[in-house]
Amino acid sequence: MAKKIVIQRSVSARAGVAAMLLVAIASAPNHPGFAEELLANNPPVVLILDASGSMERAFRRGARVDLLRRFLADLVANMPGRLTPGFLYIGGYALSGCGRTVPLARPGEVDRAVLRARLPSLELLAVGKTPLARALAEAASLLPPQGPARLVLLSDGDDTCGGDPVRTARALVRKRPGLRIHTVSLTREPDGALALAAVAAAGRGRYHEVFFEEAYEHTLRRLVEALH
Repeated sequence: MAKKIVIQRSVSARAGVAAMLLVAIASAPNHPGFAEELLANNPPVVLILDASGSMERAFRRGARVDLLRRFLADLVANMPGRLTPGFLYIGGYALSGCGRTVPLARPGEVDRAVLRARLPSLELLAVGKTPLARALAEAASLLPPQGPARLVLLSDGDDTCGGDPVRTARALVRKRPGLRIHTVSLTREPDGALALAAVAAAGRGRYHEVFFEEAYEHTLRRLVEALH
């Protein structure tokens, strides 16, 4: 039993390091007023990155988390306008409750050139449960209080903490009509894909799949178009 606890603590610490790496990426802020200037012309976007335990499952020659890292880098490089997205990270063991979420940055707070340079080499450790409903609500709180806005959930499935992400998405867009919630499926499993499609429908957004290589570029273009 003691050995198991030591291993769990070690994995949890490594997951904390992964989140700290994302914070380090976001450590080069834009100049004062930069976010306000750009928000006038670009809908703010928050990316929700699912690095929970199931993302470690094999995918092609790597793991699902490897596909997340690749798509994240390509998405940031091709986003419309000059606005940098905000970030919310799902992953690691929670000290209390179920799952762990880490708000990292609001839209426009991060230097885009730094992001584009560092994201391709980012290491993400997939561990922990998946509180998707809570992540959606927390990501929405990172957005400015009014106007059009976008959430993009990059995940491989449903909430494993007992939450209802469909109900949460529906409540968020009812409260804020200009909000759109898009989802990107990183799994071929029908249950996970259907769950993400349901979240996108409830959030008045679009559902996207990137696990087929031949559709990767097309999916990337469609998502970028949806962020305008």
